[in-house]
Amino acid sequence: MERIEEKMVEMLSGLLAIPSINPGDDPWEGSDFYGEGPYVEHVERLGIELGYSVRRQEVLPGRPNLILSTGPKRAGEGSLLFQTHSDVVEPGNMAQPFRARVEKGRIYGRGSCDAKGQLCAMLFGIELAREAVGELPREILMALCCDEEHKHRGVDAFVTDAPKIYAAVVGEPTELCLAAGCKGSIRFVIRTTGVTAHTSRPEAGKNAIYLMAKVISNLEQTGVPYMGGRTDELCGRASLAVSLIQGGSCVNAVPDACAIHVDVRLVPGMAWREAYEDVKRIARLGLSEEEIEHVFFEEPYLVDPSYRSRKAPVIEEAMGEALRKNHLRDTLGGVSFGCDASKLARLDVPVYIFGPGSIRQAHTEEEFISVDELCQAACVYRDFILNLE
Repeated sequence: MERIEEKMVEMLSGLLAIPSINPGDDPWEGSDFYGEGPYVEHVERLGIELGYSVRRQEVLPGRPNLILSTGPKRAGEGSLLFQTHSDVVEPGNMAQPFRARVEKGRIYGRGSCDAKGQLCAMLFGIELAREAVGELPREILMALCCDEEHKHRGVDAFVTDAPKIYAAVVGEPTELCLAAGCKGSIRFVIRTTGVTAHTSRPEAGKNAIYLMAKVISNLEQTGVPYMGGRTDELCGRASLAVSLIQGGSCVNAVPDACAIHVDVRLVPGMAWREAYEDVKRIARLGLSEEEIEHVFFEEPYLVDPSYRSRKAPVIEEAMGEALRKNHLRDTLGGVSFGCDASKLARLDVPVYIFGPGSIRQAHTEEEFISVDELCQAACVYRDFILNLE
């Protein structure tokens, strides 16, 4: 096991050294830090060295998906899919985010937990299974998808051109618990308008920020508890948050425009359109007819559905046995965040979520993953694969 730890630290350190920040929709060409292309090239070379057949799927300029296959496929059978994402979020104030730091059994760096550690665990799990039996019992596909952290265009592209698959496991930090559901989300903009005036005579204008303050108060006082009352036994509570605000153009002018971004997290069973209409209704509470005329709601720029996997006893039994063998809990749960699982559900196959690390470390300035958990995850993947024979 000590040798495996060394190899996994070496592989993950190499993955972390290649920045793959999601640029969103902003121009980024020519940057050494944005875009998934160089990272995909690195994984492609690694996959070829390990004996995979590899295929790129062009999604966005310089931002491809990568599909690796162990082969061969049995006639008439679908493949087992392991999927995770190649992009990471901005490093913020991280010190040396793209140089792995190993301290006290942890690997620090942007993407260590979300989600380059997931790829590392999957690859090692497959290799350990190969070492155990030689030829694998069935074909395993690995899909490394771009743009998960923004508009999930990578997994959308994969689904439109996916081969036959009978089940999927999405690599995300679940603290080594098997999850059968995830939250979804909608994100949208609310705008208020007013009339500008000099701040020496504010009564001559109509302050769009003041009006927005009433909207925000409604969302905080009524919207937050309302959404929190929607629950799911696996994924927990729905939620609402105002996460961005923009207003005004200069300090000595009454602002005639203000905008906020709203993030609503949906639990399984919630329809996004219904949640959106609920927020609109709550935002207008107590406003006069004149004020309502100056509140505008944009259609969501992100609609990410929540997800609950359909029951798959064979998959759950195989994974449960693998978890127990490695002294881990075999209770089926859910995750409190959104991920690519809900998009893979369009393939109409069981989709589960599993991986080392915790979402509490993802996107933080001290993002890390435990080396022990990496090794445990690889062993779980190995035993899961072998149990499916």
